[in-house]
Amino acid sequence: MIKTPRLMLILPAILLAGCAGLQAQPGDAPEQLLSQARGPEENRKLHTDLIREMIDQDRLYAAYAHLQAQEKQFGGNLELKLLRAEIQRKLGRSAEAESNYKALLNTPYEGYAQHGLGLIYAQRDIETGTQYLLKAVDSRPTDARIRNDLGYALMRQKKYSDARLHLATAFQLDSGSNLSRNNYILILLLNGDEATARRVAAQTRIDEQQMARLRDQAASLSVSAQQARIVTPQANATVGGGGG
Repeated sequence: MIKTPRLMLILPAILLAGCAGLQAQPGDAPEQLLSQARGPEENRKLHTDLIREMIDQDRLYAAYAHLQAQEKQFGGNLELKLLRAEIQRKLGRSAEAESNYKALLNTPYEGYAQHGLGLIYAQRDIETGTQYLLKAVDSRPTDARIRNDLGYALMRQKKYSDARLHLATAFQLDSGSNLSRNNYILILLLNGDEATARRVAAQTRIDEQQMARLRDQAASLSVSAQQARIVTPQANATVGGGGG
């Protein structure tokens, strides 16, 4: 019995019914079957969606293999360059990812490229990373993921008012995202808005155990913020004394 290829599982049921006459042969690649069913252009789009899905699931090596197959069959394009950069960034190949992202500036994928650059730079220079993320949001204002990452970067810098704006926007753009929800509740707790935090928790059915973890995280962030306020003046005074 021939097992149904993984890629076929994401096709709509109506399309599968319309392709009932196709005969799968042993050794047929998923993209070959899809090419028969939908034609080269639709096959290309569906295969690209599969690569994105694999990246989102952190199946990065499989995603890279499919990306190579896609490039071999259809040739390279800007979208595949972006997906290559995403894979490289997640694999820790930051220099290669940065090069590919920068090649996408001043293209239709510029917003995504600015987002990727923001995430890379935020690891070593949070302020530079935030500038890239701000440009990404300016380019793609309704992208919940980009909004969330900008809000989180601002929260790391204790810029709670600005962070709340972007995290609230991310949550409202994609209220089904657990990450956006959790970060929004975090910033509410850090801002002392207990009532709204409780309301969001009730609306999204967060259990008490999860809320307790978020409260602990907010408390930890608050403590680190207080320590930063204490340490910074001392550091500045030391530098100033050395310069005299």
